[in-house]
Amino acid sequence: MTHATATPPGIGRSNRGASGEIPAGIGAAFDALDRAGGSWALLRGATDLADDLGDVDVLLAPEALPKARGALIAAGFVPLPGPGRGSHRFFYGYDPAADRWTKLDLVTELAFGRFQEWSTAQAAGCLVRRDTASWPPRLDPDDEFWTFLLHLLLDRAALRPGDPAALIAAAGRGRADGPAAAGIAPLLPRGWSPERALELARVADPAALGRVAQGIRRASLRRAPLRVGARLVGNRILRRTTPIVRAIQSRGMSVAILGPDGAGKSTLAVTLAGAFPVPVRRIYLGLYGHGAGGGGAGPSGRFGLPGRLAWLWRRSLDAAWQRLRGRIVVFDRHVLDLALAAPGSGPKARLRRRLLVRSVPTPGLSLILDVPGEELFRRKGEHDPASLEIQRARYLELGQRLRHATVIDAATDPETVRRRSIDAIWTAWAARLGVPDA
Repeated sequence: MTHATATPPGIGRSNRGASGEIPAGIGAAFDALDRAGGSWALLRGATDLADDLGDVDVLLAPEALPKARGALIAAGFVPLPGPGRGSHRFFYGYDPAADRWTKLDLVTELAFGRFQEWSTAQAAGCLVRRDTASWPPRLDPDDEFWTFLLHLLLDRAALRPGDPAALIAAAGRGRADGPAAAGIAPLLPRGWSPERALELARVADPAALGRVAQGIRRASLRRAPLRVGARLVGNRILRRTTPIVRAIQSRGMSVAILGPDGAGKSTLAVTLAGAFPVPVRRIYLGLYGHGAGGGGAGPSGRFGLPGRLAWLWRRSLDAAWQRLRGRIVVFDRHVLDLALAAPGSGPKARLRRRLLVRSVPTPGLSLILDVPGEELFRRKGEHDPASLEIQRARYLELGQRLRHATVIDAATDPETVRRRSIDAIWTAWAARLGVPDA
């Protein structure tokens, strides 16, 4: 059993970027990549890291990917499969102190378009020329410009409000006679040269940029119809397999929220519903009362023990199906509460409780909401502080018996409880993946 904290990920080398402070989650990702070794560089957005919303694109040498994956998992990042997206590999990490997600998008190839159909052979050269004196390592300014131009032309349907100004600024660092321009020249439409493309970028006229984007697509399709067509069709089909791939590679996990009445179980279950980059399914698995929107009432006692077992099995199958689809299942109430019955009951009652508790799989993680008896009494006004303190001790003892359990200090405000719970769940998911040998 562990105790959750709200300590943000550490930053080893530096927390200063091109424009100031690097958020802790992004810094932790960079540190993990640095520890893994191999060639890597920030693909774009070096001047926006302090204001970034947590979506970071990194170019990585293909041979460095296995060690990078292990280092990121060890740092608490969870890889989520994204079939049909070319060389893209997605990792998500959470910083509870800032309540901020970091999405790290690793690519080993510079390919553009919705289905990565417009490919280049520029990745290796860009990594050779990268600026390692800066932190994080970034592309050479000339490479930054040309990759950013292709990103705007081929990855987006239209320019966003801030894109023209950003493109004009990047064009000031671009060259028409460098290695990047030479490598990209074959992609340009007939009659176009790197010099002409650079001049267009310095003006950043949206209509003209749209026309050249169409010209690049048509020219590339004429030159390599089989390769472009294979990527378009193949990646489109692969994306439809996402649920199957997630079921095989990244099964979800189940989380039971446990604690005395008044600890905030239902409140926490509700707030976790939209808190993750993967879907969350809330399921009521208690035997009595009603869940807070998590599936209604427990089973009636009309059919006795067989009816309760059948109800639990049905709900457990639903939870297993949701996990198979890569979702997080949050149990708002759980049959594990029966393990806390006061001593002194007869052997028949003890056998019945044991049978019910063992009739369903143990959750992947149990969150024990810990609140002192005095605080529980203040919240609910039921029972007395002494008996509530006994309940609290029993839940803590249950946490000691469970293999995967984390104690959350729930005497604080609900927002802090939510952050610590998200951190505990995501850390447990990363720990289940293990770190592969590399």
